[in-house]
Amino acid sequence: MAEQKLVLEILKDIQARMARNEEKLDTLVRRMSTNEEAVANTQRSVDDLGRWLDDLIKAADLDASTG
Repeated sequence: MAEQKLVLEILKDIQARMARNEEKLDTLVRRMSTNEEAVANTQRSVDDLGRWLDDLIKAADLDASTG
């Protein structure tokens, strides 16, 4: 009987640890999703900046050729 109680306590401990690990995993997944969104936003900003610089260079070239 004592062995069964010990096994039951060990199983309960394992179950509790699994629950904590699952919570940690959920938190990591949420953080990863947030990081992916941040990377996408940064990429859009870089793309916008690149287009703006292209337009600026074209305008400067046009100004230099007509000036």
